Amino acid sequence: MSGSNLIFSTSTGGNAGVRSTNPLSARRAYFEMTITSQGSAAFNCGVVTSSMTADVDTGDPTSRGAAVVWANGHFAPSGSLGAGFANGDICCVAVDLGSKIIWFRNGGGSWNGSGANNPATGVGGISFLSVTGPFYAFGGLSGVSEHDR
Repeated sequence: MSGSNLIFSTSTGGNAGVRSTNPLSARRAYFEMTITSQGSAAFNCGVVTSSMTADVDTGDPTSRGAAVVWANGHFAPSGSLGAGFANGDICCVAVDLGSKIIWFRNGGGSWNGSGANNPATGVGGISFLSVTGPFYAFGGLSGVSEHDR
């Protein structure tokens, strides 16, 4: 962690992840991550539960998380943005914690891969009903990478 805890990176390879210290407290939340240097590695971002510690080594955050999008544009629990992420891209996450639904997009692209989806109207969100909160913002790395939160 660096930059007043707004930048996370790994230089040793392997898998690493960080989650916010405080849980998301509003019914609806929005956050972004900028991929500054993905290198040969991959990233993921989304929301996780408290079972994911604040600074972890993980290759699969969904085993302790709620919903994440991967560098290739696929997201869990299911779906795809249709395109992946590259250096300089922004991973946008909107979540309705009351309804347990989430939306992902790459910068100004479509939410969850469709122009009809919109978190402001509640349309096209991906459900993660089987997971119990509280929920935290999460970013993960695989290999040598750096991301701004």
